[in-house]
Amino acid sequence: YKNFAPRLGVAYRLFRKPGRETVLRAGGGVFFDTGNDESSQPLAGSYPYTSSYVLSNVVFPLNPTQVAPLPLPYLAGITPPYPLLYAFDPHLKLPYTWQWNLAVEQSLGKSQSLTVSYVGAAGRSLMQDDQISIGKINPNFTTVNLTRNLGSSDYDSLQAQFQRRLSRGLQALVSYTWSHA
Repeated sequence: YKNFAPRLGVAYRLFRKPGRETVLRAGGGVFFDTGNDESSQPLAGSYPYTSSYVLSNVVFPLNPTQVAPLPLPYLAGITPPYPLLYAFDPHLKLPYTWQWNLAVEQSLGKSQSLTVSYVGAAGRSLMQDDQISIGKINPNFTTVNLTRNLGSSDYDSLQAQFQRRLSRGLQALVSYTWSHA
C-alpha cells in the first residue's frame, strides 16, 4: 500500500562454544522497481523518434547522399498508417519483488566455517509488453505495444560456502549455488 517497502533482518548466535559457534541469520523485504525501462521505451529508438535505412551493394567510399541522415518522422509530419503505437494500462502499478533469505553458519575450528543458505525472491506486477494488432479495428494503426502488470518471476536457491583462513592473510573459498528461476 502506497509503495511501502519494509525490510527486516535478524541474526542469532545459537551456540557459543569456542571453535564451534553457530549463527542463524534471516532477512527479508519488499523492493520496488521504478519501471523506467518500459516507460522510456517509446522514446528510445522507436518510431517516430528514429529513422533508418539499409544500404546494400554499395561501393566505398560512400557519397554524401548515401550517408546523409533521413529526417525524423515526427519532423517530416506523421501520416497514417502509424507503424507502432505505445500504450500503457491506465491502472499500471510499480513492479515489486519480495526477497528473503535464511542462513546457518557453523564454525569448524578457529580458521574455517561452513555456511548453508536458502535465498528466494518473488517478483510480482512485473511489466510485460503485449503486441496487439488493431489494423482491422482502426486501419490508421497497425500494431499497439500495450504495457501491463502481467509478469511475474520466482527464484529459489540453496547456497553452500566453505571458507578457510590460511596463513599470511590468504584465504580459500569454495561455494556452490543450486537454483531454480
